Amino acid sequence: MATQKIRIGNIKGPQGERGKTGEQGIPGTAASVKVGAVTTSDYGSNAKVTNSGTSSAAVLDFQIPQGAPGETVTDVSELGAKSITASDAQFPTFTVGEKMKAVLGKIQKYLTDLKADVGQRLLATNVANNLATTVAGYALDARQGKALADKNASLENRITQLNGKLKVKEISGVINSDSFYVFYATEELNLGTIKIPRYSRGIHIGYGTNAAIIAVDYNGKFYHAYRVPEGWKTS
Repeated sequence: MATQKIRIGNIKGPQGERGKTGEQGIPGTAASVKVGAVTTSDYGSNAKVTNSGTSSAAVLDFQIPQGAPGETVTDVSELGAKSITASDAQFPTFTVGEKMKAVLGKIQKYLTDLKADVGQRLLATNVANNLATTVAGYALDARQGKALADKNASLENRITQLNGKLKVKEISGVINSDSFYVFYATEELNLGTIKIPRYSRGIHIGYGTNAAIIAVDYNGKFYHAYRVPEGWKTS
C-alpha cells in the first residue's frame, strides 16, 4: 500500500526540559601586539602600518615618509630664515632669507647695547626726595621742583624788597673812632645799620683827609661822612 503524505501546516509541541550545562572549554591563548620594523619611505608618500604577525600575535611594522629636503649647507651661519614671526618688542628687524650670521650679529649687538643700558639704569632707591643728599649717582625727585620753586619765589620777593628805594636815614660816628655807622631803611622794611670802617683817603674839605664815601641811593646819589675836631659830619 502506498504511503500518502498530507500537509497539515506547522505543528509546535510543548517546550522540553532544560538540558544540563556543558563542561568549560580549554582557555585560549591571549592575544599580543608588538612593534616590528620601523622604516622610512620617500618624501610625499603615505604612511603605512602592516601586521607581519598573526591575528592573535600581531607584529606591527611602520613605514613613515621622510620630511621635506633641507637646505644643504656646511656652515650653520649660512642658513637662511624661512619665516619670521612679528613681535611688538623692541628688537632688531630681520628680513626673510637673511643669513643666520647676520641675524646672530644683530642679536649680539642688541644684547651688548642692552647690557650697557641696564648698567646705567637709575635705581628707585637712588632718587632723593630732599635737598640735602650729596651722594654721587643720586637723582633729585621731581617733587623737589615745587620746593625749589617756593624757595625761589621767596628769594625773588626778598630781592624785590632789597632793591626798593634804599635811602640813608642817618650817618653818625664818634670822635677818634675807627668807624662810623649808617642807619638806613627801605620803603618796605627797616633793615638796621651798617658799620663802615673809616679810611684816610677821601675828599679834602679843609678839615683833614679822614673821610669815607658811600653810595646807597637807588638813584645813584652818594653820601659821605667826614671827621672834624667836633666829631663826624655828613653831606
